[in-house]
Amino acid sequence: MATAKRKKILLVSAIGKAVWPWVNRPDTKYEADGVYRMKIAVDPSDAKQWAKAQQMVEQIDAALAGIVAKQREETGKKKVKVFDLPYKMEKDDADEETGRLLFSFKLKAKGMTKEKVVYDKTVKLFQANGVPLATEKIVGGGSTVQASYEMNAFYTSAAGVSLRLEAVRVLELVEYTGRDAAGYGFDTDDEYGSAADDEESTGTKDADDEDEDSDEDDDSGAF
Repeated sequence: MATAKRKKILLVSAIGKAVWPWVNRPDTKYEADGVYRMKIAVDPSDAKQWAKAQQMVEQIDAALAGIVAKQREETGKKKVKVFDLPYKMEKDDADEETGRLLFSFKLKAKGMTKEKVVYDKTVKLFQANGVPLATEKIVGGGSTVQASYEMNAFYTSAAGVSLRLEAVRVLELVEYTGRDAAGYGFDTDDEYGSAADDEESTGTKDADDEDEDSDEDDDSGAF
């Protein structure tokens, strides 16, 4: 008799700011197959979204309690190890809490069918109005987002709950364009950077520039 396919129940997160999003392409730094990942920071100043965040916490806690109770019943053990939950209070570089609540979402970039066929997974990206986000738009940190996800309670070496990312609704896009010079540690506000700005604004050229212009203007046909 064929086993009935488990129905996927999708949930929708609170709206918040994207933190270190990898939703356009998978992050392969720690796993060769890649993992899509994103954190959403929810600010308590938005009462509606903060209430939604608290509801998410309650759902996660309830799911964890359920899987722990199941393990106690099946093993007879009173103590069950627990993995870190997919939410926590955000901390700044000084290890001080910012007040925002962080939720972590992940999705493995590859899956496998019952027939052992490997296939690729993607995260669906949408604009605020539900129209698919253009593929060339890279969702960067600070974007205002909302996640569609599946909550999964599990037990391996310990009990845990994961939030499997399915899709992202981008309400306000902060497009990722890569690191600028400052991102690599350069101080572009020093005297050299200021001098370069002055040269660019005044059109000053050096000898090499003059030589290049001379070559471009020379139409004598000489090699």
